[in-house]
Amino acid sequence: MSRRNLITVVAVVLFSIGGVKAGTVWEEKPFNTWTDAELNSLLTGSPWAGQGSMSRVKPDGTVSKTRDAVLVSWTSALPMRQAVARERIGLNGPITEQVEAFLAAPIDTFIVAVKVTGTADARLLAARAGTAQTSTTLEPRDKNPFVALRGEGHILDAAGKLVTGGAPAAASVATPGQTDAGGSLLVFAFPRNAITARDREVEFTSRLGEFIIRRIFHVNDMIYNGKLEL
Repeated sequence: MSRRNLITVVAVVLFSIGGVKAGTVWEEKPFNTWTDAELNSLLTGSPWAGQGSMSRVKPDGTVSKTRDAVLVSWTSALPMRQAVARERIGLNGPITEQVEAFLAAPIDTFIVAVKVTGTADARLLAARAGTAQTSTTLEPRDKNPFVALRGEGHILDAAGKLVTGGAPAAASVATPGQTDAGGSLLVFAFPRNAITARDREVEFTSRLGEFIIRRIFHVNDMIYNGKLEL
């Protein structure tokens, strides 16, 4: 998958609406009729997306959790790509041939996106994503982990928007411990190794210097229209 398509698939991770919740109704109605609340529920609290954790390994070897918010999303899954289309066409928008082509296009890798926001540390992670691919894995239960094929990072401003142009300089503005300092969007592509619902769980782990990000996906819950969607 090209770099442009990679960020297109995960751009919907940046879309969220605070304070709205919904159940799993995205399984019961066409994606173009998902309300903002239902869309937000899919993107922040579903089998394909939810809260992860980030820890810091200190020089003395002790580990402590950071204060950052971490959202980990399996964005190559069909429901997440439908969320991209729904966000673009709007509520009850037309499902055009272009939209159908986007959803039908084959994706030859698993794509996992990580949105980290909160402190200045979160914003510094974007520069580490490329070199962190070799220490970023998906590990199905009772199987060997497999390593990311590529990784890339994007800086987010305090409003959660992608920073374009002069991003490295922008990252240096924040001070250690500062809150509301923006964050990072990290994107990793993995080979489509065999994963089945029988694996039950797949753990995502990414080591970025002294930081470790984790989330467990319950793949037996990642069934959509009767099919495992990854």
